[in-house]
Amino acid sequence: AISYALRPDTAERFEQFAGDDHLIAEYIRAEVLSRLSPAKVRFLARSSVLDELSGPRCDAVLQRTRSAEVLAQLARANVPMSAVDPSHEHFRLHGLFREMLQTELRRAEPELRPGLHARAADFYSAAEDADRSIEHALGAEDFWRVGRLLWSNLLGYLGAGRSGEVQEWLDRVPAPRIAECGPLAL
Repeated sequence: AISYALRPDTAERFEQFAGDDHLIAEYIRAEVLSRLSPAKVRFLARSSVLDELSGPRCDAVLQRTRSAEVLAQLARANVPMSAVDPSHEHFRLHGLFREMLQTELRRAEPELRPGLHARAADFYSAAEDADRSIEHALGAEDFWRVGRLLWSNLLGYLGAGRSGEVQEWLDRVPAPRIAECGPLAL
């Protein structure tokens, strides 16, 4: 409420209200993260690169095992996440909570982010989920991979009327990098 009240314009209040806000982050640290072990906090911060958490996804991206157990423990500990399936094997972190964790990861372990995104891109490529693979390749700044994925799926995207999404992905690649990568340049 304090963070919201400090915003001058009503329209800006909603646009700028995010998990990386200092006051929100402090609240989450005090009310949620302080109850968890450092290992679980690290697990959450590192897995926050994923939009949906599951044991196999977290194992692949975090290069570990038994992530499904950790997710079940976190769900029982009332961490702000919700199951997206009836068996409670797939979860989504609350938006503000995820944003806060991503900010923590950028600050505390920035060198890990590209590798986490690269492994997520690998996971989604193997699962034939080109959209998520492209998103994570962008996060890893692997622009050659972005180019290959876009090029190999371009006809399907354009045929499905998704040219706007393709343009958004291209807009996220720095112009000099597009020129260096044949598939992106095409």
